[in-house]
Amino acid sequence: MTGKDRVIDINDKNYKKALKKHSMMCLFYHGPIPDSKELQKQHQMTEMVLELAAQVMEEKDIGFGMVDSQKDSKVAKKLGLQEEGSTYVFKEDRVVEFDGLLSANTLVKFLLDLLEEPVEVIGNALELRAFDRMEEDIRLVGYFKNEDSEHYEAFKEAC
Repeated sequence: MTGKDRVIDINDKNYKKALKKHSMMCLFYHGPIPDSKELQKQHQMTEMVLELAAQVMEEKDIGFGMVDSQKDSKVAKKLGLQEEGSTYVFKEDRVVEFDGLLSANTLVKFLLDLLEEPVEVIGNALELRAFDRMEEDIRLVGYFKNEDSEHYEAFKEAC
């Protein structure tokens, strides 16, 4: 591959640094690279999808990596990766499994959704009108004394 390689081969030596370096880390968990040319091509295509998503998301502080279930089994166990062929996203203290079709477009949309703040403080009438026009199916409203309230923090955490 030419140019900058944005998809890291995650192993026991570099996984902690990679997780700390980025606000979000997207890891593809795969089986050992097969001997068959056909399956190797499929693996390369998956890596290219991740590479493309990494290019698009480069400014967003999202890291991308691949974890081999055989070579990097210790890392997989530490991170709780279980299902080969799955993509896991690490954000703060949460792990979210990406279940969609692995295409760069779908993955980028998913990651952008995860980047959005789940709680929005409505401070004026204009923001309230924008909230009313949102196309989300589910909207949850909470009323709090201020943003320092423990109830607000619990609400934000739950979202």
